[in-house]
Amino acid sequence: MQVNICDQIRQWFGLMSKIIFSIIAVCLISCSHSVKAQNSCLPEGITFSSQEQIDLFAQLYEGCSEILGAVFIEGININNLNGLSQINVIRKDLQIVGTKQLQSLSGLENLEYIGRNADHIFGLNISGNEGLNSLEGLNSLIEINGSVQISSNPSLLSFDGLENLEKTGGFLLVFNNSNLNDITGLRKLIEIRGNLIFDNNPQLMSLKGLDNINHHSISDVKIRFSENLSFCSVASICNYLADGGLADIKLNASGCDSRETVEHQCLTSLHGDKSPHQLFFPNPSKGMIHLTDQLSTLDTQIEVYTVEGQMILRKSADPEEIINLNHLTTGMYIVRINIGQLIHHRLLIMEQ
Repeated sequence: MQVNICDQIRQWFGLMSKIIFSIIAVCLISCSHSVKAQNSCLPEGITFSSQEQIDLFAQLYEGCSEILGAVFIEGININNLNGLSQINVIRKDLQIVGTKQLQSLSGLENLEYIGRNADHIFGLNISGNEGLNSLEGLNSLIEINGSVQISSNPSLLSFDGLENLEKTGGFLLVFNNSNLNDITGLRKLIEIRGNLIFDNNPQLMSLKGLDNINHHSISDVKIRFSENLSFCSVASICNYLADGGLADIKLNASGCDSRETVEHQCLTSLHGDKSPHQLFFPNPSKGMIHLTDQLSTLDTQIEVYTVEGQMILRKSADPEEIINLNHLTTGMYIVRINIGQLIHHRLLIMEQ
């Protein structure tokens, strides 16, 4: 039986057409998927004014984990942020303002970085949220490249949720939070690059949580109008004040009611010192003090001041070195020991 050559050609072309069609279909599906599953989106930013917008975000911007613009959340009927769980990065600022039903920031658990807006200094602004009682949801946030304002949130109790935040790129401004009583959630914060301001937080009793901020990154300190705030002598504040930084401290509870009071607390209570170890002995002394082996062998300097702040001795020091202070009269002196970037203070009593 002879096979018709024309039939063979027709069969061959039919098969090739099916293969080509399949390849084109796969390419179109792949291209369509790549458009939908974009990694970044919204260079112009986005404003959420309703819960429906938040719920539809993942569907409308499938795969978008990086928002290139600013994000505003300001709807009075917004009660959760679960629809934003795919966001890892916001390149400009995040502002959550004026909500009434939002109680926590759950839904932002994957957010690691917030930038800043060139038009203003904010990186993160959480203000005027009536029902917000927790910052839980920001637990993965590591860096904010702009200033932080947390203000006028009457139900906010603590800064739990910020326990992984390490750096901000501007001031830290916390004011008018009528029930805020705990800021230990900031314990990993090491740099702010701006002013440190705590005003009118009437239930706050302690600044524990600010201990690890590098005091060189603080440009000004204002701690005011917090009637129960009695403990301000954390290491960052003590070191900042010891370096002569500008500070306005007033109208808080006893123990944090003036700069002089806080400086005294720093010197006498040792709360502002990161090291629990004895750095020299004896104390009181009759003229000689022995530095201990707790001191680093690198870049250690000892300074001695009168209680009025006049420096009377500065020298490089070695572990176990004996310092001759026989020329000092009876009384109290301030010993400042610089070990690299750390600063330790002790009150020294000289006796006859």
